[in-house]
Amino acid sequence: MSEVIIFNNVLRIIKKFYKIRWFLLLLVYAGMIFYLSSLRGDIFPSKVDNWDKLFHFFLYAGFGYVLIRFLKTCVVFESKVHFGRIYLLIGCLYALSDEVHQIFVPLRNFSFGDLFADTLGLISSLKIFGGI
Repeated sequence: MSEVIIFNNVLRIIKKFYKIRWFLLLLVYAGMIFYLSSLRGDIFPSKVDNWDKLFHFFLYAGFGYVLIRFLKTCVVFESKVHFGRIYLLIGCLYALSDEVHQIFVPLRNFSFGDLFADTLGLISSLKIFGGI
């Protein structure tokens, strides 16, 4: 009987660690995005053929994957549509805050093109990893 209690306690600890792991990874990823947005604009190569839009797309596709994993481990949603709406709301608000943050960084600016690329990356992650 005591083995069952110990086993259940170990499972509970593993489940908590699993949830914490995705939360910490989400914070690290968001922090990395914030750090990259804080760099002066002259640090990056010139914008040749809008390569930065591709960078934004893949950066936010990765952010989207981590956000999906976090949300799926920590929150129960009524439906896939509800999950998708909450996911896109959180992801797009972070992308918007990232662009607003760049207004205050030397040689950087707000870009609707970057915001669009961020949103496309989030939507792609939702389609690929979100099960929608």
